[in-house]
Amino acid sequence: MNRLLIWHPLLEMGFMLFVLIGGELWDEGLRRLFHCTGPKNIVGTFPSEQTLITITFLGFALFLFVRHLHVTWVRTVASALLVLAVSLLVGLSRVYFNIQYPSDVMAGYVFGGVWLSLNIMMLEIFRLTKWNKMSLSTSS
Repeated sequence: MNRLLIWHPLLEMGFMLFVLIGGELWDEGLRRLFHCTGPKNIVGTFPSEQTLITITFLGFALFLFVRHLHVTWVRTVASALLVLAVSLLVGLSRVYFNIQYPSDVMAGYVFGGVWLSLNIMMLEIFRLTKWNKMSLSTSS
């Protein structure tokens, strides 16, 4: 049983690292694919790296927070609103300071949401399959 208790935090820390590194690689690949220039002729602004990484990191942290702390729905909603507010402010600052177009920021949100969703699904699938394998091996 101790192996099961130690396994989950290590798995989640590994996935958090994978979310961050993979998000950077995902963003770099998308930038090389699209080759768009920004408002001040800055090359490679589509999608917005800052919004993509913000949505993936904060979204995954929120997922782990809600999953483990068993908080009430009020705290869950408040945490989700905080993540959305920070992500919105990051995107608005990119547009306000004329660094990126609104479409770059929106693409960062969309591609970040896709990356976040895929990683949450992968974590849960991996957790369920690993949990079933470990519980079967310890019950024998």
